[in-house]
Amino acid sequence: DGTTNTISDGTTYTNGAKAAIFAECDLKFKGSGTLNVTGKYKHAIASDDEIFFDGGNVNVLNAVNDGFHSNDGIYLSEGTATVKAAGSDAFESELGIDITGGTLNAAVTGEGVKAATAFTMSGGTVNVTSADNGIKSLDTAEISGGTVKITCSGNGVKATNALNINGGTFTVNASLDCFDASGDSTLGTAGTLTVNNGTITASSPSGEGLQG
Repeated sequence: DGTTNTISDGTTYTNGAKAAIFAECDLKFKGSGTLNVTGKYKHAIASDDEIFFDGGNVNVLNAVNDGFHSNDGIYLSEGTATVKAAGSDAFESELGIDITGGTLNAAVTGEGVKAATAFTMSGGTVNVTSADNGIKSLDTAEISGGTVKITCSGNGVKATNALNINGGTFTVNASLDCFDASGDSTLGTAGTLTVNNGTITASSPSGEGLQG
């Protein structure tokens, strides 16, 4: 606790690892220290299972691909995760992402948050500057609390099948739609967008504030 550590990998691997910090099991961050990570090969931090943030300060200084990549889920409850530069996404999960507390700060060329299944948020803070979408779920997204600030060149918050806003405070500046649940054009399916509560400030020069 209270220490600062720095980790960087090389540009080539021969052992099948995917990141500067790579685990085939669950990966958990906790405590009050600071960890600085640079991923020169692929991801900065990756797990074949789940990634849990229960405390600490984890800074991705740069990554060729994702800042944090998980096969089975990312869970942010405490601490601060910061991605200062990444060639792809800040948080990417091949399953779901759940944020109940803590802080995510991201400045990336890909998406700030990308979940293959459900994205849920009930607390915490998400700050994203992105050249793509701010938050994207390929399935559903449900936000009931927390603070979200997004500046992006794509959609602010996008969910393919359903986007439900039940609370939270949002400031979204997006080049496309600020909130989008327009479905899957390839499959010909429509999405649904529901806003029940929350405080929303949205700005888009060429898209819609709410699209669903």
